[in-house]
Amino acid sequence: MKNTLLLLALAWLAVGPALAQPQPRPRPQVGPRPPVRRSRFDATRPPAPKVLAVLPAKTPTFRPLVDLQALNLAYVRELARRRQLRQALPPGVRPVQYDSLLLFGTVLHNQRLVNANGDLFHDFKQPHSELCGYRSDLMRYRDQPAQLAHAIWQQFDNSKTGHKEIQQDHQFAHVSVSCSDTYFVVRLDRQPTTPTKAERQGYRQWQAQHAPVP
Repeated sequence: MKNTLLLLALAWLAVGPALAQPQPRPRPQVGPRPPVRRSRFDATRPPAPKVLAVLPAKTPTFRPLVDLQALNLAYVRELARRRQLRQALPPGVRPVQYDSLLLFGTVLHNQRLVNANGDLFHDFKQPHSELCGYRSDLMRYRDQPAQLAHAIWQQFDNSKTGHKEIQQDHQFAHVSVSCSDTYFVVRLDRQPTTPTKAERQGYRQWQAQHAPVP
């Protein structure tokens, strides 16, 4: 009995101090972290911050290579001379003249071609005869209305798609022409023109925005 008590006392002396000290809590077992879900559109960068929507900038209007009135008067002279050389003016037909009201829509379609930047097309909603052209070397005619008018006439005269016949027809006595640095538009009619309200508004807006020729 004494031996048993002695062994218990010795065991307590060996183990007791360790049991008296606080034992650290065992860490819970944690499994592997689940994979992070990323967007299939961007797997490396965080989402871009939201940007407030803004209205697109106004399309810049084209600047005519020459004063449009000077160009129109020069084109009318070129047209009258060329028509007369090929066929005398028929009796009762008025000579060709510049129609300043026809110019409204002519300028606006010139602007459409500039905005399209590569496409050449007609405005089939308007009732006039319309000739549209493109040349990459028009800059050399800046401030030279007579030379530019001849270049435009020559381009259409060389055409094989009906432009030549319309341009030389004396019946089309009312004419207007507009030209940017690459595109030009000629509209012709047998009678005077009354522009639409939209054409008047659009032309006034173009006048207010485009840089005038010095």
